[in-house]
Amino acid sequence: MVLAAQLQNLVEIGSFPGAGTGTRADIVFTSSLRTRLDLTRLPESMKGWDNSRLPAAFVARLPKRLTRSVTMGLNAKTVEFQQPKRFSKVDTRDGSVFFHFTDDLGRNEDVLTVAFKGNTGDISLVGDDPAVIRANLARLVAWHQLWYLTREPQVLPDGKENVSTISYVSKTMPVVVELRGFFNRALTFPEEGQKPSSLDYSFEFTVQETFPPLDDLVDILSETLDAQALNQQPIAPAAVVLGSGIEPGGPR
Repeated sequence: MVLAAQLQNLVEIGSFPGAGTGTRADIVFTSSLRTRLDLTRLPESMKGWDNSRLPAAFVARLPKRLTRSVTMGLNAKTVEFQQPKRFSKVDTRDGSVFFHFTDDLGRNEDVLTVAFKGNTGDISLVGDDPAVIRANLARLVAWHQLWYLTREPQVLPDGKENVSTISYVSKTMPVVVELRGFFNRALTFPEEGQKPSSLDYSFEFTVQETFPPLDDLVDILSETLDAQALNQQPIAPAAVVLGSGIEPGGPR
């Protein structure tokens, strides 16, 4: 598999995201709306994008400075994957009966939900150091980009769905996995007097599709392990070195 070969290469050269550097893995958020906005902003002379352009009246109502994506570092402890099973329990005189609702492969997994929790880091705009103020303002702008992303329209003017995408990488998923779906609630945050310079926040994402499929990760990692055994080389640590909390980086 191509992805297994790419992972094998990362193992050999020790270049896992953040490995041994103390830096955070980049998690990138975007949406089909933002991708299509980029195409809409192309000069009219460039042909071939007509089906992707958004109506001018619709674009005029959007913020003018939306970025193509929002990049953030995160701590794996603040991301929770939840996927319940689909079944019902019926109690009878002779005991309990369980009914499982399965797909065409006989699996009864429900929809996967990913919950994120984090902190902005310092976003205070009070101080004497212009460089610090600018860095804090950049974090605040990135946070607002993320907040807006969770509140984008779900259906675009031409009836197409606005699909959100999270490019996710972590110690358990050392190859980039695209999580495609929608935010099932907008970003939630409290304004706390005890934290005048930062902000805690959370949001949840419903996953409708992944690439590669999560089921393929077993094969991808196993093929990498087999390749390591053939080469008789020790497996380099695959864990990403992560910081504490979620902190948006500057918009890209």
